[in-house]
Amino acid sequence: MVSAIQTVLELDRLGVPVLSVREGWLDTSGPARPLLVAIFGWVAEQERTRLIERTKAGLERARRQGKRLGRPPASQVLLHAARDLVLAGVPVAEAARRKGVSRATLQRFLHAARASA
Repeated sequence: MVSAIQTVLELDRLGVPVLSVREGWLDTSGPARPLLVAIFGWVAEQERTRLIERTKAGLERARRQGKRLGRPPASQVLLHAARDLVLAGVPVAEAARRKGVSRATLQRFLHAARASA
């Protein structure tokens, strides 16, 4: 339903009249156009609000249950192997790609290693 509402709102924004064969009342070109657009906008906003609330509640429940959220931590073995490649002259992005770790994670690892040395 939300995607249909968003589509109608987007079409209205583009100036495309919307007419429904099944729902005769759905005519965004008639005198009720401002009312329909306002109602569609309100419904879409309410759906979005409910989605955000459900997402936050789910995350909070997972935290209470002690579940780990987000991406799993990178393997220290792979990070050390990627660091060795960088020390051997391989660019950071290439070393990260070869070892299957993200470039940003490898850069943070290298920065932390330099800071603690």
